Amino acid sequence: MYDYLHIQWCGSDANPQGNAGNGRQATDRHNLVQTTSRDQNKPMDTTYTCADTTFGCSHGGNVNREWDWTTSLFPDAEITARLAWVDQSIENKNYTCDLNTDDENDITNCMYLNNAPAYFDAGLVKLNNYGEFHLMSTRNNAFTNRGQKATLTVGVNSVVAVGGLAVGASFIGLIGLAAFCMCCLPKYAYHNKQSCLAKTCCGRGAIAKYKTQMVRSKLKNCRSLSVLINLYHTSCNYR
Repeated sequence: MYDYLHIQWCGSDANPQGNAGNGRQATDRHNLVQTTSRDQNKPMDTTYTCADTTFGCSHGGNVNREWDWTTSLFPDAEITARLAWVDQSIENKNYTCDLNTDDENDITNCMYLNNAPAYFDAGLVKLNNYGEFHLMSTRNNAFTNRGQKATLTVGVNSVVAVGGLAVGASFIGLIGLAAFCMCCLPKYAYHNKQSCLAKTCCGRGAIAKYKTQMVRSKLKNCRSLSVLINLYHTSCNYR
């Protein structure tokens, strides 16, 4: 049983002068990335592997970034990238992302989310793991004077947990009751024929069942005795 979180936010294209944060002037943008701790100012480390086995990564080989589901709050790499990149694409709004520019007012500076929409709706997002997770926005993050951070704790739903325990306890109780009815009830009713239980329909059925078990047990003992007698006679004749 997983929890879901509806993730959405609303920025601005008309932020008053003197109230702007990082990025393009008069705009306000947000994203959501996971960090390893509350005091971190960079996204959580990603697993890196070298794809170039001939020369190695230190010689300019290609590096693959791998999404780690064991530590991620989010269910897959796609939604993790959407929340970080905010649906910016190479041809979004007819602008091209320039990953080499340092100009915060450049509309092509996708690293400052300048090419992202003001309103973003990720919809319902399944939370992948239980525990405490730390989140931040990479744009409004000037280290010393501003930061948008959050800590989200995902736990087991108490209603679901109590319901699961109740179902488990009921199941164990039914097994115990069935074992009692099969093993102990017939014998008890047979040896306590004057009890209220023995006078009920269930009690009479239990007594009949116990009598049948006794007859079968006696027949089994007789067969065993007959086999022993036959073996004894066979042994005597052989001698």
